[in-house]
Amino acid sequence: MKKLALSLIALAMGTAGAFAQTFPGNGATGFGDQIGSGTLTASVSGGTVTFTLTAGPSGLGNDLALYIDSTAGGFSDTSTFTDTADGGRRTLSGKGATTGQSVVTFAPGFTADFGIDLTASSANLFALNTGSFIFTLGANFVSTVGNVTTFTLSLASIGNPITSFGLVGNIVNPNDNAGGNNNDLFRSNETFGTSTTNPPLTNPGNNGTLTFSSFDIVVVPEPSTWMMMLGGLGMLVLLRRRRTA
Repeated sequence: MKKLALSLIALAMGTAGAFAQTFPGNGATGFGDQIGSGTLTASVSGGTVTFTLTAGPSGLGNDLALYIDSTAGGFSDTSTFTDTADGGRRTLSGKGATTGQSVVTFAPGFTADFGIDLTASSANLFALNTGSFIFTLGANFVSTVGNVTTFTLSLASIGNPITSFGLVGNIVNPNDNAGGNNNDLFRSNETFGTSTTNPPLTNPGNNGTLTFSSFDIVVVPEPSTWMMMLGGLGMLVLLRRRRTA
């Protein structure tokens, strides 16, 4: 019976160790269905969020721009972003190195503080601003196996949000040849979070706009919530022991 009790406590701790939420893509297929029919799962455990992207049939062939609202302040759109130093920065700026800018306008109540450039082989976190984005440690690429890409994010790196943070995403090609040098940008209509027309009928491209009407919310459970869950399961263990004594 003691072994059973220990096993149940271990199960309780494991159950309390993660809180998972899954968000669907918007159904668009402008880039061949990379995320339109896909999902993004956020599993919160302690101070870390594990993100699992299950891409659509085409897989993650371009960059996924993920915008995070986790602190006070931030940006209501990307119109003032100018960083085009590399593909990841162009992805989040929505701006080509030589031509065009495709602006994202976020939904009411969402102001972007951080951005993640996710590819099938990397995950890079930046603090957003109107000059050069600040590369920030905290996002760690794990793996891509088939159409499933996994990375982790430290809550401390995005300001330790207490209860939740907002999230939207969009597939982008930051190496478009519009200016003849493969360092311009072309935006798709595939998103996480709902756009004004869901999905947009066409890709915004080099100069079009993308407007979100809502955003996804990643809930961060309070530590006391986990303790209550663990305590409740612990009581079940004790009651079972008494009944079988």
